[in-house]
Amino acid sequence: MPKKMNTPEIKSFAKAQVMEKLATALENIGATTVGASAFAPVKIDDDLTVFVEINFKTKQWTDSKTADAFDLEQFKEDFEFEEEQRKTKAAEAAAKREKDKAAREAAKSSRKNSRNSKE
Repeated sequence: MPKKMNTPEIKSFAKAQVMEKLATALENIGATTVGASAFAPVKIDDDLTVFVEINFKTKQWTDSKTADAFDLEQFKEDFEFEEEQRKTKAAEAAAKREKDKAAREAAKSSRKNSRNSKE
């Protein structure tokens, strides 16, 4: 860093450094780089190729008036907590669907038995 850089220059420099370090790996997977993103093709079958966007975003490195500096450990903790919450909600939703299905089947069976007993 030859001169004092402003924030946009620092962010651009950081992204460029990461892109440079990943260039060979991205090239090996056939990715195409456009700006601060790379697009990697994933061949699903002969007729379907899906592109995965690989995007780079710098995080706030110092505290400011509006935001705290990025804290990787806090980010990990928040992510793990949110992931656990998503899993819990998904499991609860699945259990509710199963319970509702069982209730519908029981009601259907009950109606069927009721009709058969009347005959």
